Amino acid sequence: MIPNGTTLTPTPTSTPTSTPTSTPTPTSTPTPTNNEPLVYSKRLNFGTSNTANVDGTIKANQIVKYTFLGKKGQQLTVLLAQEGSVLLSVLAPNQEPIDNTAKEFSFYQGTLPSTGKYTIEVRPVPEQSQSNYSLNLGLENPVVQPTPSPTPTEMTPTPTPTDISPSLTPTEMTPTPTPTPTDISPSPTPTEQPSIVPPVEQQNAPPASETPNPVPVQTDAPPRL
Repeated sequence: MIPNGTTLTPTPTSTPTSTPTSTPTPTSTPTPTNNEPLVYSKRLNFGTSNTANVDGTIKANQIVKYTFLGKKGQQLTVLLAQEGSVLLSVLAPNQEPIDNTAKEFSFYQGTLPSTGKYTIEVRPVPEQSQSNYSLNLGLENPVVQPTPSPTPTEMTPTPTPTDISPSLTPTEMTPTPTPTPTDISPSPTPTEQPSIVPPVEQQNAPPASETPNPVPVQTDAPPRL
């Protein structure tokens, strides 16, 4: 009570209250401005089986990125279980599609061109407020083809031709008889014997003084009439 009849009412002291702090989500990025999409980044783990299964839900104005470390030559397979539910792209370490078939697909299979950080980007289908999706992924190491070792070939020695001289057939040698010399008596020399010419018998020729009688010649005279 204060003199002059004035009553003072004590002012209550306010108790300070603690303002709760929000815990940041490690997989989300800060809220974008100017209607930019929300980007969520998640890391893929293929494990020892080299496969991974992902189920999720995406809303309009959102992008989900699944990242993994890939090596050059590895075979990547991505399969969208519900075709048409979302849009998929495979981005190389330079954040560009690996090839022409790695953009807005429902199934992709290809070889990683280089070693680095790869991204599987999930986007919603336009004019859909929300979509559910399921991804089946595989990452296989390149198959190293063994270098074929040359099969040793058995070398067959080539026989060296030898000159075979024909063997001579032994022939039985018949001894040539030595001629025995014989005493050759001299042949008697023939002597010419005078040939005896027989006397020519002379015909009785008529004496030269005798004239031979002429032999009458008979002629055929025609008969007289």
